[in-house]
Amino acid sequence: MLPEPVEEVCVHRWAYAKPTVEVADTYHLDTDGVGVAGDAFGAPRAQTAWRSGHDLARALVARLTAQ
Repeated sequence: MLPEPVEEVCVHRWAYAKPTVEVADTYHLDTDGVGVAGDAFGAPRAQTAWRSGHDLARALVARLTAQ
């Protein structure tokens, strides 16, 4: 809990940040271990971003524990 009540909330949706190309995967992971996740890998929704990050995390764990 915050010590003071919230007085103002502002939410902004970036309307122009929609994927132009469909991809089959829910994330991207390079061979050097650099990964990218987010709603660019599907519908522009919070659930898509969560799934993308979750899948990337599982792939990173699998890669790191296989070494």
